[in-house]
Formats: sequence, C-alpha cells, structure tokens
Amino acid sequence: MTHRITHHASGRKEEGSTERWKNLSNSRLCHRLRGEGATTLVEFALSASVILLLVIGMIEFTRAIYTASVVQAAAQEGARAGIVDPAEINEAVTRRMVGLDPDRAIIRSTVRDDSVQVEVIYPYEFITPFITGVMGADGVQLRGDTRMIVY
Repeated sequence: MTHRITHHASGRKEEGSTERWKNLSNSRLCHRLRGEGATTLVEFALSASVILLLVIGMIEFTRAIYTASVVQAAAQEGARAGIVDPAEINEAVTRRMVGLDPDRAIIRSTVRDDSVQVEVIYPYEFITPFITGVMGADGVQLRGDTRMIVY
C-alpha cells in the first residue's frame, strides 16, 4: 500500500493512504455525476421544448408572411390587369397565387371609370396543432387590397 503525504498551506503535514482517498473520491464522484446527469437531462428537456416551440413559431410566422405577401401581390396583379381589361382580373389573380390554392380565395373587384379596386381574401390555416388551439381551428383570413387609378 502506498502512502501519501499532503502539505497544507499552514505548514502542517498529513499522512494517509492513497488508495483510501482514491476509493472515497471515486465513489463520491460517481454519485455526484449520476445526480448531475439526471439534472442535465431535465434541463435539456425543458430547454429543448422551449427552443422547439420557438422554431415552430418562426416557421408558422414565416409561412403566414409568405401567404400574405402572395395574396397582396395577386391583388396588385389583378388590379393591373383590370385597368387593361376588367374581364382578366380573376385570371390574373389566380395566375399570381403561386404556392396557394386559388380555388380557396375570394376575389372581389370593383371597376369604375377612374379606378379599379381588387380585394383578395385567403383563409390561412396553421399546420401546428398547438398554434391552431391558440388561434382557433378556422385560422385567420389574410387580405390583400389594391386600388389603381386610371388616367
């Protein structure tokens, strides 16, 4: 058996068995690591849940912004086409709704002598059940509205 002499800052010497200290410190270390592993796992689970919710929220928000942008662009395209030929409004709106189902859109147009106004309403549905529960199963109505003046 090996002996160890420990020198303290106070100048005092302490003799002890290296193996005894080694076994004692290993058992404490193993016990402590087991406890920290469980704590780390719980902390990771909580953190990962929050981060996952944030990422899903960002994806949903990005989809909604994209859909709103397409709906607005479709209304603008319909108004441009309506200045030239009012019969082309619906076709122009439908053609511009890339990535969306044009059959679900409500297209309203008002043609006057001096202006053309086009309104496109599209029902946006969330893909995440959590957000659907918060916002409602019907989703939200996204609206694009454009008025162009004829000179």
